Amino acid sequence: MAHSSNRGAWNNSKIFCQVCDKPGHTALHCWRWYDYHPQPPPHAHVSHFADSDHASNEASLLGVQSTLDDPLWYPDSGATHHVTKDSSVYSSKQPYHGTKTVKMGNGSGLSIANIGSTSFSSPSTHKSLVLKNLLHVPLITKNLLSVSSFARDNNVLFTFTANRCYVVDQVTKNILLQGTLKDGLYSFPMLHNHLPSSSIHNISFTRNTLTANVWHQRLGHCNMDILKKIFHNNDIRCSNNISLCSSCLLGKHMQLPFHSSTTVYTKPLELVFVDVWGPSPIPASNGARYYISFVDAFSKYTWIYFLHAKSQVPAAFQKFKSLAENQTCSKLRSLQSENAREFLCLKQVLDQHGIHHRLICPHTHEQNGVVERKHRHIVDMGLTLLATASLPRRFWVEAFPTSTHIINVLPTPVLHNSNPYTMLFNKNPNYVIFKVFGCACFPLLRPYNRNKFDFHSQQCLFLGYSVTNKGYIYV
Repeated sequence: MAHSSNRGAWNNSKIFCQVCDKPGHTALHCWRWYDYHPQPPPHAHVSHFADSDHASNEASLLGVQSTLDDPLWYPDSGATHHVTKDSSVYSSKQPYHGTKTVKMGNGSGLSIANIGSTSFSSPSTHKSLVLKNLLHVPLITKNLLSVSSFARDNNVLFTFTANRCYVVDQVTKNILLQGTLKDGLYSFPMLHNHLPSSSIHNISFTRNTLTANVWHQRLGHCNMDILKKIFHNNDIRCSNNISLCSSCLLGKHMQLPFHSSTTVYTKPLELVFVDVWGPSPIPASNGARYYISFVDAFSKYTWIYFLHAKSQVPAAFQKFKSLAENQTCSKLRSLQSENAREFLCLKQVLDQHGIHHRLICPHTHEQNGVVERKHRHIVDMGLTLLATASLPRRFWVEAFPTSTHIINVLPTPVLHNSNPYTMLFNKNPNYVIFKVFGCACFPLLRPYNRNKFDFHSQQCLFLGYSVTNKGYIYV
């Protein structure tokens, strides 16, 4: 037994501690263990909040990277929280007063300064994504993205391939984020929308700090939709949208679109639109070069009068006023026209009868659009009638009144499929009396014959409807 005891003492004296180099004990029982226990360097990189073998290995891999601030984000399947060094990425945060630390692979911990959240938009779909429980760890230089937390909070899937990492929307299956393989680790580009300039160490990123206004001016003052396509296709980030550009207003100012009037008129002659058409490039058969049209805002009924000169406008207006007021038993209340001289001379007559004269703004014919469109309708139908009848265009003075008469009896969606004639006179038109313009007709001429050998009729052309007689006009 003594021999055994002496040999045990001799063996203990031959054992040296790997920590303090003293004989007689091992490193496991060394009292100076905690003095010599290696501490992590001040810029060691974090891996996760909870312990896991996978995260420990990943932390070791991250530790061999450069200690410069890295704007990329590294997905970590073993991390329970997102971790960043940049305190400016938060949209909301609060100081952390707890006792927990971010555990490193060797068991040491890094203190947490703040905890909060932030959000950013997907570059491809612009869907809003959030980073909840984002820890601010000042001693960390790598941004870690917790795979489990991000997938749960944003309803997404992570897909890893040999060289790529994808974040996919579980509902739409659209790719929201795309990462690449860097130094053996998957990484995503900057996730937060506003990266502080202090974290940018590469000169190639300085172009992203330009505002949208600068790009707008660089690219010839193109609109924001085109700029967004350029930004998206070339991975360019800007700090804001285009503000009001005075140069665009001076060089590219356009007239704003006109909106349809919502005013409802309930009685005839509450408002009448008036305008003069002409001069005609071809004089009419009676020498007329112009016509003036009056359109009732309530019924859309149209009256036209042919003029040899614009100086005849006051006489035509007096004729229209007397006819329309007597036929409708209503008084003309308002007249709307452009600022032409032939209408301004009506001021004395309108003031005498208490008629309000409404003038459109200069160079804005859209405000008098009702009568402008009526001109086009009359002229288009009149030329079509002349083409059907194969008549010379000097007969437009016969075709245009016929067009107006037909338009006044046609149903229109503007009047809920009613027609102007029915709206104005409260009775239906007689469609049986209508004939084809320019058709052959054989009027009875016997009462006008000079002798008994004259033919009772001869072939003529139908040219319209008489205003003063219950009959037709022919030639």
